Amino acid sequence: MIELFKQPNLDWMGKAKYFYALSGILLLAGWASILFGSGIRYGIDFKGGTNVDVRFAQPPNVDKLRDGLKAQGLGSTEIQSISDIANPNSNEVVIFVEGKGRTMRLSRPAGKKC
Repeated sequence: MIELFKQPNLDWMGKAKYFYALSGILLLAGWASILFGSGIRYGIDFKGGTNVDVRFAQPPNVDKLRDGLKAQGLGSTEIQSISDIANPNSNEVVIFVEGKGRTMRLSRPAGKKC
């Protein structure tokens, strides 16, 4: 069996106050970045919408894509080019289209019980 440390004799509890301080600093930094920075950026999982992977024959012009989507009434989209280490000339983009907030309302006719 391989032993990396022959006799690990570390006083972890003696260093507990340093670890608590480090944890507190990291928590404060995280909260400060949420409150004073750009806030929490929710992904498509929580915002709702559609995620489309598109592959083109030629490298796409992202500005033309954005203008075309805006002309179709899809102005609030995010377009990201995908680059792959194995294939640096991949002509793929990911398009995130945010949901329009459609909600289902269940209603029943007046006077009827469910």
